Amino acid sequence: MKIPNKQIRVNVTRNNIKIGKPGHCAECPIAQALIDMGYQNVNVGWENNYVCTDNAIIHFQLSRTAVNFITKFDNGEKVKPAAFVFKISRVTSFKGEI
Repeated sequence: MKIPNKQIRVNVTRNNIKIGKPGHCAECPIAQALIDMGYQNVNVGWENNYVCTDNAIIHFQLSRTAVNFITKFDNGEKVKPAAFVFKISRVTSFKGEI
């Protein structure tokens, strides 16, 4: 998988919402969408957000709209499919910082 340069774009589908689990950083709808994109070992939380590829760990910052989406989902409120853009804060290859 090619490592994105500055941002990760993700589309959360109805199916991601359906199978997502509230309160689970690795199984929420956004994490499910990232997994669908081919990322591994996904963590979408309040502070430590990352995805892994075969050769790197990509750390990113959640957008405000994504935080609101997660808060609503975790609180049992209805959420709709949505698109998000996350700014990459750091990429570490398994050989060191890129």
